[in-house]
Amino acid sequence: MSPVVMPPHGAERREWVIGGGGMGSSSSYAAAMPAKLAQVAVVLSPETAKECARAGLELAIAARAGRVPGAVPDAASGVLARVEAVASCLVDGGATPFVELARSAALLPSTRAARHAQARVEALTAHLAAADRALGLGALAAAHLAPIATGGARRVASYRTTQTWLGGSDLWPEGAEYVPPHPARVSALMEDLVEFCARTDMDPVAQSAIAHAQFLSIHPFADANGSAARALINGVWRRRGLTTGIVVPVSASIAGDGRRYNSAWRAYREGDAEPMIELVARHALRAVKEASASAGRIAKMPAGWRHTSGPRRGSAAYRLTEMLPAQPIVNAVEVQRLTGASQASAYDAIAKLAKAGVLRRLSRSRRDAVWVASALIDEAEEVIARLSGVAVGRR
Repeated sequence: MSPVVMPPHGAERREWVIGGGGMGSSSSYAAAMPAKLAQVAVVLSPETAKECARAGLELAIAARAGRVPGAVPDAASGVLARVEAVASCLVDGGATPFVELARSAALLPSTRAARHAQARVEALTAHLAAADRALGLGALAAAHLAPIATGGARRVASYRTTQTWLGGSDLWPEGAEYVPPHPARVSALMEDLVEFCARTDMDPVAQSAIAHAQFLSIHPFADANGSAARALINGVWRRRGLTTGIVVPVSASIAGDGRRYNSAWRAYREGDAEPMIELVARHALRAVKEASASAGRIAKMPAGWRHTSGPRRGSAAYRLTEMLPAQPIVNAVEVQRLTGASQASAYDAIAKLAKAGVLRRLSRSRRDAVWVASALIDEAEEVIARLSGVAVGRR
């Protein structure tokens, strides 16, 4: 394939003060200077254009033509959003069992990694909701909710105010594998990225890949830039109308291809966007096929649960099986709200479905017990394992 030529990153020398208290010495380092993209002509090779068109067609079919069953798009999208968030953390070296993620979502005691993954779920959801309206600075900021809750609330992080770098010494940036732009450059580069994302004159799959790589290069936040950048892939597809009502777990597929992913970003920085575009197109194709198959399995779950548990038609347990795909984590109060049942009937419904293995208790205390639909935990873990080749495990 011939390269998709982009402006290579430049560099600028910046002063670095070593030490403090008026006794420090100064040195300098090279910070990257990504080129602005708003006016750059993106010309794809015939081979790349074909790969992007094929991936785009599969995304459109999955979103609009019934491969994601119309009865449960929101339910499937909720499961797939969790898969995408956990897989995005996996790309960065973290693994979270989905049962721990469910505990975090239910505000139960959970691991720090699970709380971080839950923040990524919330960030992805907020980002895509914003992208449905416009992919502006607010949508890009929404992709980066602070990873850990503080005082019970999440906050949207502001741009970094200090120099960061990847690899090398912990003390100074010179010699690091990559040194992002100086903080003073970040705001203008992000505004340019928004303009680039608003363009409609290029293939949306290629656009998502370039936007993702550019976000990685800008590195606008102090942490979690990788997850926010991967959220932007789905955000561009949503903004361009390529996907609706579905989250494509592209990070789960990328997670099994880390070496090529890092190599593609390096090539992008050197002025060749071809590897990143090809990588995103290929993994989009794998991920959307798995997402479609998963949505089909989720659509069949309520009937399977009723067959296993045998609830009377119209009972609270029967009604709950219909609602679990979209609301997989419940307690007795939530069951009452969802089904309109009395407190006694809600407890009976939970007991019936738990005995049949439909529900699994998350809380360790019997009082105010919280339950999760076991099959949806299994489904999420199986999707990520099939796409990434990594078993995140259950606890």
